[in-house]
Amino acid sequence: LNKDENRFYAQTKFSMSSFSEYIEVSYSHDHLSTDLKFQSICALPTQVVAWGKNKRNYKKFEKELEKLMPIGA
Repeated sequence: LNKDENRFYAQTKFSMSSFSEYIEVSYSHDHLSTDLKFQSICALPTQVVAWGKNKRNYKKFEKELEKLMPIGA
C-alpha cells in the first residue's frame, strides 16, 4: 500500500501458466464517486503470452470487491 500515491501493489504466486503477475490497483475519489484502476502484467518481461492469467486476476479482484460493496451503494 502506498497511501501517498493511492495505490496498492501485489504479486501472484508462480503457476504453470505464468511465472507470476504484478498487480497494481490505484484509486482516486471525490465527494461523489471513487475511480478504481486495475492493472495486471506478467512479471517476466520476456513472457509474450499471458494465457488468460491477467484477465482471471481481474475477475478474482472484481468478485472480491463485489462482496465488499452492497448493491446500490
